[in-house]
Amino acid sequence: MNLVQHLKSKAGELKAIKSSEEGRQTLAALRRYLSSVPSESAATAIRNWLDTGEDAATQLEFKVGREGSLKEAPSLRVFLLDYLTQIDPAAASSCAEKILGTMNAPDEWAISLRAYGLANPTPDPNANYMVSYNLLTQTATPSGAELAARDREALRVVQE
Repeated sequence: MNLVQHLKSKAGELKAIKSSEEGRQTLAALRRYLSSVPSESAATAIRNWLDTGEDAATQLEFKVGREGSLKEAPSLRVFLLDYLTQIDPAAASSCAEKILGTMNAPDEWAISLRAYGLANPTPDPNANYMVSYNLLTQTATPSGAELAARDREALRVVQE
């Protein structure tokens, strides 16, 4: 089974899960698998998967870890873009540009903005973040990504 087929198989598994624990286990297994193959191969497969537009819910929330990467991802696409950001920031930035051309999912947008910002730093470290914050706060119902962005903005304001 090639890598793209493996991702398609995991998407099928995720579509059948009923609990967050099953989602955690499925993503952990996928992370182990992706870590066991060459980074270039994993990056190519992830880019090809993201280009399909397919997705699968994980039954997990959007939770950011200490280093900015996700502890939990609400969908396979969000998980894969976060993973791609870690192994190939330039490829993640390229995918992020495509995703940012749509207005499909706030969580995916948040990860795309992060991926783009990490690969394309500006002289003002808050510039990319403020764009994402402003875009995320314009939606009606906050997602986990939006709440994380709001928490970060509140912390930044308090620290100033």
